[in-house]
Amino acid sequence: MADTRVLLAGFGYCARRLAARLDASATAWQAHSRSGADGSRALDLDRADASAAIDVDGQAVVYSIAPPSDGEIDTRLARWLALLHGQPRRVVYLSTTGVYGHRPGEIITEAATPQPTQARSARRLAAETALARWCHELDVPLVVLRLPAIYGPGRLPLARIERGDPVLDPAEAPPSYRIHVDDVAAGLERALDSALAPGIYLLRDDSDWSLGAWFMQVAVLAGLPVPPVVSLAEARARLSPAMLGFMTEYRRLDDRHSREALGLRLLWPDPREGVRACLAQAR
Repeated sequence: MADTRVLLAGFGYCARRLAARLDASATAWQAHSRSGADGSRALDLDRADASAAIDVDGQAVVYSIAPPSDGEIDTRLARWLALLHGQPRRVVYLSTTGVYGHRPGEIITEAATPQPTQARSARRLAAETALARWCHELDVPLVVLRLPAIYGPGRLPLARIERGDPVLDPAEAPPSYRIHVDDVAAGLERALDSALAPGIYLLRDDSDWSLGAWFMQVAVLAGLPVPPVVSLAEARARLSPAMLGFMTEYRRLDDRHSREALGLRLLWPDPREGVRACLAQAR
């Protein structure tokens, strides 16, 4: 059973799905300056003068606010922590498997040492480190969920496929991983359980298709033209550095220990079924 009182720091795609699984005691904070029509409270964490007295005493906190798009640290997290009063029962942080970096030839588990190769992943690791230090000082249990790409209703690459953007030839591409938002929400609810040991956990579904193969599968299931395929040499000339990084960064993830420890039975272990469900819901 998850903790009863939950504070959601960030009320985006995954947090909203989690909130639907929790009772009305969940309180949500948005990380922007616009007031939320969904009942969430707004706070602009990109302003140096962001101020609010946020009482977290006795609550479980789920932090899902993304770091800024530049810099070496997560200034949003630093400002958030400076606003808190009291001692939470537990903190859950949504991170990324990108912190492991480019690791050809290795099998990566939750125990692997992070070696981020992308700046965005380095900021996530910096946030993990800062949050771990804060929790250690207050003797607060911390659970870090390292997640791959998240898909679900409204989060399929349909626009990219419809534009006809090219994909890297699966024969030249590394494995990639993903997970349905419903399974992320289930993992978050489990992470809130005080019976779960603090630590780092991985979540992924049962596929390891390359990013190009993923786009191609979604296209077929959606009845769209399959994206054009380019070689690695062509991709270097045609794709943005960010997309090329997504498509070529290699790591092979083994989440068996994490899934067993979390006690999760995925709702969507096969992404083909997950995509079909997303498309049916959209219709």
